Amino acid sequence: MNDSLPADLQRMVEASNNERAKAKIIPPGGVGRKRHPFLGWLFVAVIGLSMATLLLVAVVPRSTQPEPTTIYVLHPAVNQLLTRVWYGCGALLIVAAIWCACIGWRGRATHALVLAFVGLPASFFLCLMMDPAPWYAGESVTATDQHVYSYVESSFLQGQTLAIGRDEGSDWLYHQYRLMGDTNGDSPRLWIPLVRPAGVSDDYGQIYCSESGFVVGLRYENQCYMAYDTRAGQFFGHPSTGEPGEAITSISPFILIGPDTEFHWPDVARILELATGEEASLINEAAVRQALDHPNPAVRELAKWILDLLAARQDKKAD
Repeated sequence: MNDSLPADLQRMVEASNNERAKAKIIPPGGVGRKRHPFLGWLFVAVIGLSMATLLLVAVVPRSTQPEPTTIYVLHPAVNQLLTRVWYGCGALLIVAAIWCACIGWRGRATHALVLAFVGLPASFFLCLMMDPAPWYAGESVTATDQHVYSYVESSFLQGQTLAIGRDEGSDWLYHQYRLMGDTNGDSPRLWIPLVRPAGVSDDYGQIYCSESGFVVGLRYENQCYMAYDTRAGQFFGHPSTGEPGEAITSISPFILIGPDTEFHWPDVARILELATGEEASLINEAAVRQALDHPNPAVRELAKWILDLLAARQDKKAD
């Protein structure tokens, strides 16, 4: 301090210096913003990885069908991995946006949010437009001809196609199937009730093989929509999708039951209820009548019971 200045002027200078010391200059871009070179590169890496992931998820087809009877289905593990990465990418972008906002990078936070809330939906819709009705593979079974068959389906909105596919090998990304036949899963739909062996579940997309070489595909519970005779090479489904005589209704409801097979009793209750209802026509009475000579005594007894219910229903309608 210059002692030659008057006391009043000295006090004014000191007050001015104190005000300057207390003043905070707000830099462009936020309060207390500092340079973080490493964090900046990390943000660039997150954005770049996210964009590459969203593009990958969008352009990798879930299935392809180069020929009417040949399909390639993305491995379930790969499909699940892509789905998890897609969700993880969205979560990472939101975390990055919050982190950028906390350290004053408001512009970069905006970029991350735009990519999360615009890029993710755009990636999903691009994937949907490229393959709106992808094929998916469900359960599989090894048939009596030693081939592996799978329940496969393709659906979009109200259109659904169910098929039995034979395993034709795979690579690291796709599994190849040969379609043995397909049928309609939506209206107008056609199915028959089956009596399944004990110990089965009611999961969606079941497939079984009988002792006689019939591979049957069930949509859910005991509702059989399609079948394939591995010995004759004949597919059974909806009449509109096959040749005459290939209707699924020509299959016996006891196709999966052998001489010593125990019933899955919920199926028995369902088929008895069906025999007394409006959809009793789904039961092939001729096939049930043939089951009166089945080697399994439980099948013979159940067949007689079903025929009695059908006859009683017919008499009631006649009255």
